Amino acid sequence: MEELLKVGSSGSPLFNENQRVIGQLHGGWASCALQDSADWFGAFDYSWGREANNNPIQGRSHSNSLYYWLDPDDVGDMTTNTISIPYITGPDMVCYSPSQTFTLHDRPSGTTVNWTYNTSLLYPVSGQGTNNFTVRAKTQYVGGEGWVQANISTGNCDAVGFRRQGFWVGVPDPTVDGNEYPECFMREWYFLDPEDMWGTYYWHTDYKLRVIGSPYGHKAQIEPLEEGTGQIFCDVTNTCGTGYGRLVIYISCRGFKMSPNPADDYVEISIDENKLVENKIGEYEVRIYNGMNIMVSQIRTRKPTLRINTSQFINGIYTVQFITGDKLQVEQLVISH
Repeated sequence: MEELLKVGSSGSPLFNENQRVIGQLHGGWASCALQDSADWFGAFDYSWGREANNNPIQGRSHSNSLYYWLDPDDVGDMTTNTISIPYITGPDMVCYSPSQTFTLHDRPSGTTVNWTYNTSLLYPVSGQGTNNFTVRAKTQYVGGEGWVQANISTGNCDAVGFRRQGFWVGVPDPTVDGNEYPECFMREWYFLDPEDMWGTYYWHTDYKLRVIGSPYGHKAQIEPLEEGTGQIFCDVTNTCGTGYGRLVIYISCRGFKMSPNPADDYVEISIDENKLVENKIGEYEVRIYNGMNIMVSQIRTRKPTLRINTSQFINGIYTVQFITGDKLQVEQLVISH
């Protein structure tokens, strides 16, 4: 036996030499272990519900006969051919220039087509109402996932839409992901999201960090070098142009962390207890200054975690100083209510 029917294939069609369905699988016992066992197909002419002379089989109705649904006009055809399902082809990327064309295939004769698209990213150039619809990116600077849809109508029924999506519109719009609170000299991997939409990548940083290894690719290993606020950049280029990803991180060399940032009602300052021991930190001090360099909070503590009420702080950017002995670490805190 060259082929077998497996469990779950009930209802699958049986074809004749003209590639027409003449039966449907009802059930059976055949399997890889029982290759000589039988399977049973239901005769399609019986499911059709009419005799060879086209008279309805006695006792049959539209609830248990296919002819009612496949020959609703009762023309008496005993065979029929299927139609091809319309589909759309087109590019994987659309830029501002040149424009690109999407093509609708196998549109049934006598029908009309109306093209729709995501208007925030695309601009229609030509071809509305035809099988070839040409678009371009709305501006030179947009970037995002695009789609076009061909809405086919016979004029008597609601339109049926066939959508082509998954193509990129415009320049890259990269997002850099990774640890926002790294430790000094502890190397971290940073990634792009999404990683597979574009052609070339170039990673670089400000002076408080450095790229380890190659700066090209959808990910990069970064090493923090100094305390404070640092920035990681990735310039990403596709055929439409270059987009710029950026991630602001907060580097700690003594284990200080501050979150959430931006803050609303409170900000929590924490330090790894192991860092307290390693750096021989007994008491430390936290000072917060507003945009006019006026100190609005000052706390001394030995606790590894400190929560500061910021509900009375006005919106803006504040400077936070962490003081341990003669060492000073400075961070920025954003208050947003």
